[in-house]
Amino acid sequence: MVAGFSIFKSSSFRLGISLALLFTVIIGSFYIISYSLSQEENVSHMINVAGRERMLTEKMSKKAIQYVFMEGLYTKKELQESMGTFEKNFYGLMNGSNELGLVKLEDKEIQAQFQKTMEIWNDVKEDYQLLLIENDKEQQKVIVSKINLKSIDQIESLDKLVNLIEQSGRKSLQGLNSQKLFLIFSNLLLIIILFVVWHFFRNIKNSERKYRLLVDHSPMGIMTVQEDKITFINKSGYQTLGADDSSEVVGRNVHDFINPEIKASIKKDELIEEKGKRIDENDIDLEMVLIPLNTVLNNNELIIFKDITEKIQSKTEAENIYKELINLKSALEVSSIVEVVDKKGRIVYVNDKFCNISKYSAEEVIGKTHRILNSGYHTADFYQNLWETINKGQVWEGQVKNKAKDGSYYWVQTIIVPFINSKGEPYQFITIRNDITARKEAEKEIKLLATHDHLTHLTNRRKFEYELQQAIRKHNSVAVLFIDLDRFKYVNDTLGHSIGDNLIKAVAKRLKGIVEKDAIVSRQGGDEFTILVNYRDRNSIEIIAKEMIDRIKQPYMIEQKEILITCSIGISIYPEHGNDIETIMKNADVAMYWSKDKGKDGFSFYEPHMKEKSVRIMQLELELRKAIDNNEFILYYQPKIDLKTNEISGCEALIRWNHPTMGMVSPAEFIPLAEETGLISQIGEWVLREACLQNRKWHEAGYNNFIMAVNMSAHQFKQPTMIGMIERILHETNHEAKHLEIEVTESVSMLSEEVIMSQLYALKRLGVSIAIDDFGTGYSSLKYLDMLPADVLKIDKSFIDEIGRMNHLSSSLMTNAIISLAKSLKMKVVAEGIENIDQIHYLKLHNCEYGQGYLISKPLPACELEMKFMRSNEKVFLAV
Repeated sequence: MVAGFSIFKSSSFRLGISLALLFTVIIGSFYIISYSLSQEENVSHMINVAGRERMLTEKMSKKAIQYVFMEGLYTKKELQESMGTFEKNFYGLMNGSNELGLVKLEDKEIQAQFQKTMEIWNDVKEDYQLLLIENDKEQQKVIVSKINLKSIDQIESLDKLVNLIEQSGRKSLQGLNSQKLFLIFSNLLLIIILFVVWHFFRNIKNSERKYRLLVDHSPMGIMTVQEDKITFINKSGYQTLGADDSSEVVGRNVHDFINPEIKASIKKDELIEEKGKRIDENDIDLEMVLIPLNTVLNNNELIIFKDITEKIQSKTEAENIYKELINLKSALEVSSIVEVVDKKGRIVYVNDKFCNISKYSAEEVIGKTHRILNSGYHTADFYQNLWETINKGQVWEGQVKNKAKDGSYYWVQTIIVPFINSKGEPYQFITIRNDITARKEAEKEIKLLATHDHLTHLTNRRKFEYELQQAIRKHNSVAVLFIDLDRFKYVNDTLGHSIGDNLIKAVAKRLKGIVEKDAIVSRQGGDEFTILVNYRDRNSIEIIAKEMIDRIKQPYMIEQKEILITCSIGISIYPEHGNDIETIMKNADVAMYWSKDKGKDGFSFYEPHMKEKSVRIMQLELELRKAIDNNEFILYYQPKIDLKTNEISGCEALIRWNHPTMGMVSPAEFIPLAEETGLISQIGEWVLREACLQNRKWHEAGYNNFIMAVNMSAHQFKQPTMIGMIERILHETNHEAKHLEIEVTESVSMLSEEVIMSQLYALKRLGVSIAIDDFGTGYSSLKYLDMLPADVLKIDKSFIDEIGRMNHLSSSLMTNAIISLAKSLKMKVVAEGIENIDQIHYLKLHNCEYGQGYLISKPLPACELEMKFMRSNEKVFLAV
C-alpha cells in the first residue's frame, strides 16, 4: 500500500488527482441534474399516456356507434381489446407501471380525480358489456346513445386529470430549476476550491497524508496499476467493483475487471465508456480515463473510473422512448389529420390525411389561413374563444365542421396544442383532428329515431302521444284520425317487403301532403298511421278524411308494378270521446275497425256501440286459433254444370265455420282475419285434404270424372312448401291430380314472375288444373294471362249480374269479351253467380261452357248434395 501510494508524491500524479476530482464533481452534478429531469419526464410521460387514454375513449365510442350502424366494420373482439387496453393503461397511470415507465404520483387531489374517473369508466364499461351481448338492433341503438353521453363525461374527467398532472409538473419543475441553479453555483464554487487545493498541494510536496485523504474520499474510483497488477484502489473504487475492502482487489490482475482488449484500445487521457466486471462476475458499465504517471517506476498507470450502469440504462430507456415517439408520430400521421399553423394562423404543414379529407393539395393550403376550410357553420364567438384559449398557451379541444374543396362538409374532432418558446409564449400550434362525420351522422340518426319513424321519417308513436298529451293538458279540442291500409298484409305477402316498404313511404308522403303543416302525421307501426288535427267541427274533419280516402286509393307505381290500395279511417275527438291518451287512441282504433267491417275504403266517427264489434273481432281471432283443433270447420260444395248437357261436372269446395256458441260464422268475417293472422295456410291445408277425401268417396261411388275445385290464396302461393303439401295430400287421400282444380284470384299476378312460373308450372307437372277466379276485377293484364299456364277462366259474378239490364249493355259486352278471350287462349270458361234463367240463356247463346250459382244450387253440405243430385241419380240439372 505504501509502495503503491508513493507515486502520489509526483507533480504529475497530483495534477491527475486534481483533474480526477474535477471530473468527479462534474459527473456528480450531471447525475443529480439527470435525476431531477427524470422526475420531470415522468410527469410528461403521464400526460402523454393520459392523453392517449382520452383519445382511446373517443375511439371506443366511435367504434361502438360504427359497430351498430355500420355492421361488419368493427367486431366485438376489437371493442373488447380497446377496453382492455384502456383499463390496463389507466391502472398504470393510477398506481405506477414498470411496463409503461410510470411512477405513481402521491398528490391527494390527483388520486381523488383518478378515483372519480375510474367510477365513470366502470359505469360506461357496463354499457359496453351490455352492448356486446345485446342482439336486438333497436336496443343496441339505445345503449350506444348512453355510451356516447357517458363517454363525454369520461373525456371531461380525463381532461381535468391531465390539467392536475400538468399543474403538479409545473410545481415540480419550479423546484427542480431552483435545485439545478443551486447545483451549478455549488459546483462552480467546488471547482474553485479544488483548484485552490490542487495549487496548494502542488506547492506542498510533503503533504502526502492530505492527498491520501482526498483520494480515499473521492466519489470516483481511483486505482494504480503496475505491470497489470493493481497496487492501490480507493474506497469508491473497490465498492464500485463490489468488494467490501481494498484487500479483495489490490494484488489482482487488472484484467479481472477490465477486458485486456478494451484496455489495450484505450487512448491515453481519453474519457471512454466500456464494460467491466465486478468481483461477483456481473457486468458493469464504466466511464474511465487512463493516465500514465511519469515516475521512476516503470509501467505505472492511474485509472479513474465511475459506475455509469444506471446512466446507460437511462440512455437506453431514452432511446426506447425516442423510438416510441417516432412510432407514435408515424401512427399519428397515418391515423389522424395533422396540421401545423404559425402564430398568425397561417398553415405551415399538413399531412396526407389532411389533403385526402379536405380535397386540397398541400401546395394549395400552405401559407393560407384556416378560412379556406370555413363551412360557415360556427359563429364568430366560437373561433374567438378558440384563439383566446390557445394564445394563452392552453390546449383547445372541440368539434369543428369544415368544408372541403368540392363543397362537401365533414366533421372533425380537433385538439390544438400550443408550442411554447423560452419566454412562455406560444409561437406555433399543432392541430390533430379525427374524422367524426360518420359519428355525427349516427348521432343525428339516433336523435331522429327518438322522435321519428325510421322508414317514413314521420313522427313516431312516442312523439305523437307526447303531442296529444300536450293538447289534452292545454284543454285544446283535437281530433285523432286512425288510418289502416286495407289488405296491406296481402300486398306485403304477395309482392314482398321491399314493395311493401315503398308503398308505406308513398302513402306517408300523400298523407303529409294533404294536411301539410296544419296537423301532426305519425306512423304507429306496420300499415297504421295517426293524424292529430285541431277540431273545429265534424264537417272539417270529414273533408280531411274524404280527401285521404280519395288520395290513397289513387294507383301507385312501385318497382314497375301498379298497386291499388284503400284505407279505413276511425276518428275520435277530445274531449267528446275520452279525457286521456289511452281512451282517445283506443276509440279511434275501434272506429277504424268499424269502417273495415262496413266494407273498407271509408271512415267512421267513434260511437259507443262500436265497442261491441271490436270485442267480437278480438273474440273471433282467439276462437279462430282453436277452431281446427276443435274440428269446428265444415265444407260446403257448390255444383258446377256443363251448360251444353246440363249435367253436373264438378263442384267448388267452400269452407264454413260452425262455432259451438256463436253458431255459423260467415267466411266474409273470418277469412280476412285468417289472412291477417297468418292462419290461412293452416286452414287452406285442412280444406284441401277434406275436399280430396270427399271427392275420392264420390269417385268410388261412380262419379269418375267429378272435378273438385279448391280456392288457394296468394299468401299460400308464396309459401315454398305449397307444392310439396299438395303432392303429399294427393298421395295420402289417393286422389288423382287430374280431378283436382286449384282456383287462384287474378291478384296472384301481383307475385313476382319467378314465383308465379315456378309454382304454377310445378302444379301443371303434377297434373292439377288451374282456374283464374273472379276474372276481370283484379290486377291481371293480358301479358300475365298469356304467361300463366291456366286451364279455366271464371267470369266474376258482377259481370253476370248485369246481363239483361238494358242500361248496362257494356257489362254484357265485357262478358262476351271474356268468353272470346278464353276461347282464343284455348281455355275453358265458367260463369259464376248465375241467379236467373235469362242469364242461362244468354250464356248458352254465347257459348259459355260451364256455370254455377244459386239458380243451379246454393252451397250444400256433402250429404245434402248427394241427396239432391247423386242418390236420386239426377245428374241433369234441368232442361232449358
